[in-house]
Amino acid sequence: MKLWKTAKALADKTPRTRNRYVDFLRAASICAVVVGHWMTPAPVVEDGALRFDYMLAFAPWTQLLTWLFQVMPVFFFVGGYANAASWSSAHRDGLGTSLWLGKRLRRLLAPIVPLILFWSLAAFLARRAEIDVGLAGHASRLALIPVWFLAVYVMVTLAVPISYRTWRRNGMVSFWALVACACLTDAIAVLFGLADIRWLNYGFIWMAMHQLGYAWREGDLEKPSRAIVLALTGLFGLAFVILFLSYPISMVTVPGAVMSNSRPPNIALLALGLLQVGVLLLAARPARKWLERRNVWAGVIVLNRIIMTLFLWHVTVLILCIGVAWLLGGTGLRAAPGGEAWWWMRLPWLLVLVLAVAPVLLVFARFEEAARGVNPHAASTWRIAVAAVIACAGLTFLALNGVVADTSLGVQIWPVAVTLAAVYFATRFPPPGASRFS
Repeated sequence: MKLWKTAKALADKTPRTRNRYVDFLRAASICAVVVGHWMTPAPVVEDGALRFDYMLAFAPWTQLLTWLFQVMPVFFFVGGYANAASWSSAHRDGLGTSLWLGKRLRRLLAPIVPLILFWSLAAFLARRAEIDVGLAGHASRLALIPVWFLAVYVMVTLAVPISYRTWRRNGMVSFWALVACACLTDAIAVLFGLADIRWLNYGFIWMAMHQLGYAWREGDLEKPSRAIVLALTGLFGLAFVILFLSYPISMVTVPGAVMSNSRPPNIALLALGLLQVGVLLLAARPARKWLERRNVWAGVIVLNRIIMTLFLWHVTVLILCIGVAWLLGGTGLRAAPGGEAWWWMRLPWLLVLVLAVAPVLLVFARFEEAARGVNPHAASTWRIAVAAVIACAGLTFLALNGVVADTSLGVQIWPVAVTLAAVYFATRFPPPGASRFS
């Protein structure tokens, strides 16, 4: 109730010049990711044993639905708009580069700390209870899936002082140059069999979508004709790579598949991003009018104040709910995946997950709220950057390997400790003097 009252008060104070559609798309994209992650696994209990199926592999027709639920391109697009607005405001106010980075990184990284500590404690208790290391490790890896997306976004945010300056000088050329690099990377991978080179596209593709967000902020995408061009470019690009280059239909990784469009990202995912952005821009005018309603806008404000917590914890909630259902004799987990009964169970299953995530949000959203305050303890820019890079490396390691280890404590002590220390230094290091904009 307090959060709702606060949101309504903030809604009344919102200036009419604010682009509310940006906030809506940020919240909507994360909610789409959450629903997608909740729907993709198909756990089933047979003879008392828990088995994991995945609908994308079990029912291939569902892979087309990933075109709706794989919205990370939209998240980076919206992030570009938000970072451009924040950076421009900081520039006008004379805020130091280090203070701006410290504030942005604190909002991104601080909410991760409770999640890592929770799973470290869970790993320790699992070791004491002699739970199978493989099972516990798999659970922690699944729970930390959202973290590696965030690590990439942190790296893109670190590059804002350079990428925004590049945008101001070169405009859309900076976007199309990154698109060209992504296409060249995929071409080299295909023609010369150098699959590992595709990992460069984590930079090229997500930076391209981020640069496109700059274009939106500058008003370069306001004309419907430009939105149509983006949508058609994305649609024809998707058709070409899927029909003629045999790229997968699914926009997320399918277990057992030879190739993935998202890990690492490739030009199919970039094309999907252009299609999504074009369609969303065409819907901007009626959406903005709808968002002028007080209660609708207050709801968007509420979502955005807890959205990072929801993103980080939703897979953990899923795992806990599956575990509880298993301990209760497989309640809700006995229907054959893909069957009529299984599909009918999706609505109550989603309802259970929503109810289960609510207390988690109440407990842990306070860390996200606390991170919103202005950070008065910013280090020099290079210290923040180094700490943030180390934090991202640690988060990526934990996302790939989990926090469970086959040791006496059951925890990956050094990766966890280094990651948490790096987060601390990236967000709270006392200043020797903050740099200023020239």
